[in-house]
Amino acid sequence: MVDLLMSELEALLNACRQRDVTVFVIGGFGVRAYGSLLRRTLDLDLAVAATAWPALADVLGTQGYRLSSSGIWVTATKNEGAEAIEIHIAVGDVVDIQSAARYPVGIEPGDWRSLPETSLSLPVFTLEGLLITKLMALRDNDVVDVVALLLQHAGQMDTGRFWKQAGGAGLKALLEERLADLAEILHSEEVNAIWWDRLGLMLDEGERQLALASVRQLWMAAHAGRWRNKPEHD
Repeated sequence: MVDLLMSELEALLNACRQRDVTVFVIGGFGVRAYGSLLRRTLDLDLAVAATAWPALADVLGTQGYRLSSSGIWVTATKNEGAEAIEIHIAVGDVVDIQSAARYPVGIEPGDWRSLPETSLSLPVFTLEGLLITKLMALRDNDVVDVVALLLQHAGQMDTGRFWKQAGGAGLKALLEERLADLAEILHSEEVNAIWWDRLGLMLDEGERQLALASVRQLWMAAHAGRWRNKPEHD
């Protein structure tokens, strides 16, 4: 299934490039582009500016996709043999359904990353933007993705850009809460339950401490060197 998704993604991106449509790969394949995906993913997630959506919708139609909308995300589906391909598209904003938090695509400067072990280069959110969208939701899959990104790219994370982009989206207060929630998860046994459920593995203590250090770094950058309301576990 992953090979089929990659083939479909490559064809779609090539069609977008020919039409000069700017689209971002987010979600699991966005994380995969940073070499940090640990879990399985069975669909594709894209983000596009509202002004570019009509052109992307036309591209999807020519690629054989059927479109439907939930009001928050647009879903594109088609069948390839026995396999059903599903693409979720954030139009204008990446929205977390539970909190209704929004990360506007227009805030994102974007980046290009080569998908590991392939010749495919993907248009993706910046590391900071990808972390923001994952922290907005912070469900179990997002916890795995955020921790994987922090472990592999902590030294490359631009905390100033993270909070600038978060502030531009009006997400600073929510992300402070999410970082506190993530610290609690990492301090507790909940992280092991998540790791085992999603990966069949356990997060070792060294990895847990490295992830916590990155969470502290982000928190301190938002609070001028002070990690306020720090959980009393250290």
